[in-house]
Amino acid sequence: MAIKPAASSFLVTKHSWKGKYRRVLTVGPEAFSTHNPSSMEVTNSWKLTDVIGMQALSESEFQVTFRKGAKKQDNMRFSSEFRPTVLSEGLRWLQLSGNDSAAQATKVRQILL
Repeated sequence: MAIKPAASSFLVTKHSWKGKYRRVLTVGPEAFSTHNPSSMEVTNSWKLTDVIGMQALSESEFQVTFRKGAKKQDNMRFSSEFRPTVLSEGLRWLQLSGNDSAAQATKVRQILL
């Protein structure tokens, strides 16, 4: 019997036009989702098939790009001290789900300062 890998969750800061606020970002076998850390209520969720890619922006920042409707796309920007691990886990789940186009589009690079 094969053991199915579990989802991973990370404390992140979401950056939006409304400001910056804490979220729990979960990456797993079905979706990427964000949760309010005080209530664990889901605030956003994207099926793995809707994730277009992930990209490192700086030493601590990254963005997730996803489909929004039939022809549009959007992205969310986050920061976390765990950025390398978040990107690695996201890429792993995209590859495991068969979302090869998103896995290939994901840009994981080392930012040297």
